[in-house]
Amino acid sequence: MNKKSIIALITIILIIIILGAIIFVTINKTGKEETEKTNQTKTSEVYDKIDQSNKIKLVRTVDKNNQITTIIEDEKAYKEITKNGITTKYIVKDGNTYYIDEINKKYYEYQNNTTILNEIKNELEQIKNTSNITGKEKIDGKSYRYEEFTNNNFFLINDNLANSSSNFKTRFYFNNNNLVYIKIIVNNKEEVQKVDLSYSDVNDSYFTIPNDYRKG
Repeated sequence: MNKKSIIALITIILIIIILGAIIFVTINKTGKEETEKTNQTKTSEVYDKIDQSNKIKLVRTVDKNNQITTIIEDEKAYKEITKNGITTKYIVKDGNTYYIDEINKKYYEYQNNTTILNEIKNELEQIKNTSNITGKEKIDGKSYRYEEFTNNNFFLINDNLANSSSNFKTRFYFNNNNLVYIKIIVNNKEEVQKVDLSYSDVNDSYFTIPNDYRKG
């Protein structure tokens, strides 16, 4: 092999090494970006959308006697809680919260209280990036992916399932990227909630206290 052939061979080897290094770096970078992307949970994506939206309607239903509806529009909110067939309603506006007593046609004002406005977002923020496990499970005959978080009972509707020594697990079930069910596991008991989450306009009457209601 003459000198020119040796130089040509060395050049080819160097080119192959450089190309190999470029390919390795590109694959490694792509893999890292994909890992970072998949590390974001679907629950955190729900949080992000809620955080960026000024109109939210969240309905969580166990059955007709146990349901919670939360509606938020800008700085106004409406919350309807039905537990064991008994319903209570709250309206948030003008920086205050109003408890609506439908039986006696009264309302009670809690000044400088807007907790309902941010409670869903705050709870999701606490758990969205905590340790979780994922899995697949059938509900009503259909299989869904879920993300499970521990030590959180905010979404529990049936208070009778809980006590001071309870161990909580909360599972969020997704159909593609849509949150469709929430399951709270308390020790060996479960509560399954059907979820309807939307971000469209709502009727302004939700935030209106009827004219014939007196201040209590």
